[in-house]
Amino acid sequence: MGEDFEVSTDELDVTRWPWPHFPRVSDPSVGVDQTTYDNLVRYTKYASGAYQVLCPRPMGNTLVAQVRYKAFMDLVTSTQGFIARDDQREELVIAFRGTTDVTSILVDTSIILVPLKGPGLPPLDSSLIARSAEPRVHIGFLIAFQTIAQTVLDKLELQLQAHPSYTIVVCG
Repeated sequence: MGEDFEVSTDELDVTRWPWPHFPRVSDPSVGVDQTTYDNLVRYTKYASGAYQVLCPRPMGNTLVAQVRYKAFMDLVTSTQGFIARDDQREELVIAFRGTTDVTSILVDTSIILVPLKGPGLPPLDSSLIARSAEPRVHIGFLIAFQTIAQTVLDKLELQLQAHPSYTIVVCG
């Protein structure tokens, strides 16, 4: 599929990043709590800003970087988004645009499952591989991720050095 990526934890300590946390709901008929709902609305607004040609102040916050597409394996993924810094909530928000054109449709519909590995991701646990439980992802999304991953990680590293207590939110 292309070159493998190696991550140096000396350069960026990804082990301190928490994996996604999803709130537990004991009674599904109740739905999500108000805070979760408000956050879903908030981050949906961030993601909608990624469709703009330029979003200089996402949700009124600091634009850290505009992420544009690069070529990967002679395939232009058209992956786009931005990184915003919310100093009030102490968050770094990575917002991605969704499917908008034929190129992104082709990438998004590449649904063969492959092992989840790439820049910034922890190494695969051999015990998971032995149990055939290794994390897998659609190849199209992995290729799209890999085309912008190093750019995003470099920008995040600089922001986390300046703001070590900030959490990272990914939406889109």
